[in-house]
Amino acid sequence: MYTGVPTIYSAAIQVAQRRGSPHDVYEHSTIHEVLDKIPEATLAGQRGQWVAAPYSYQDTRQIKVCCVCIGHGGHRLRAESGALIPTFEPRPHRATDSGLFKQMPFVVKPVNADLSAADRKRFCLRRTMMINGVLHAAYFGRVVNETEIPSATIVKRIITDSSDVSTEWRPSSADNSPSMKDDEPAGTTQQVYVSAAVVDQLTFTEQDVTWLREACRLLYGSESYAYISEVAVCTGVKREVTARYNDSGNASSAYTGPLEYVGVQVASFSYAAWDMSSHPTGFNMGISSAVSEPLMGRED
Repeated sequence: MYTGVPTIYSAAIQVAQRRGSPHDVYEHSTIHEVLDKIPEATLAGQRGQWVAAPYSYQDTRQIKVCCVCIGHGGHRLRAESGALIPTFEPRPHRATDSGLFKQMPFVVKPVNADLSAADRKRFCLRRTMMINGVLHAAYFGRVVNETEIPSATIVKRIITDSSDVSTEWRPSSADNSPSMKDDEPAGTTQQVYVSAAVVDQLTFTEQDVTWLREACRLLYGSESYAYISEVAVCTGVKREVTARYNDSGNASSAYTGPLEYVGVQVASFSYAAWDMSSHPTGFNMGISSAVSEPLMGRED
């Protein structure tokens, strides 16, 4: 599991929900806008798209962690002077980033051979795309389990010049009655942080790995792009799909059954290193969701 970089959008939601104020979803802040800019999606337009009621500030209380998005732009090669072999290192995201570097879908299928109702319950952020003259449905989000939610863990992390140690933290009687001790002066070699997080396990089955490799071959021309190096934990509001555009994109009709998420924003980014060619039978990825900003602690 890789720890994340919380975003300003996550902080804004926390403030709004705690205070009871509305959360505004600004332009250029959602994953939906990112997907609409993909050339194949622009070419498809409204063809075959699902329709759900858009996000409203009145939905603020219903916002929660809803899905995970993945990309292959979170790594880079670095060759140190004199090194024989270059090494991988993370390409960090900023707290203001609202999209991944290189987002990729979990699965892409022709609309006339779309996922079954059972399979699509695991995915979201469906966007139709025109690929090689054929209309496809791409799913860019993986739904986070809503029924088996693990408890939040609180961790204390102590960083020194020679070590980096994390342990589970619980308040003590001393925290009820803090002493008026001055903090260590600037320049101390020890850093103490406390943070809270929920860690979800995202399971990729053999079928999931195959779908991702197929999607990369179809969109990018090679399965080599099926390498997950960035993960975005996202928030949003669940909606029922109420209509669907026809494959010409010029008319919509009533359509029910699927669920979708609206107002989807990145809550945190994480670095990852999962090569699908190395895990053909599947794997489990630990995802740190609902990440809080690490807070400065103190060692008395």
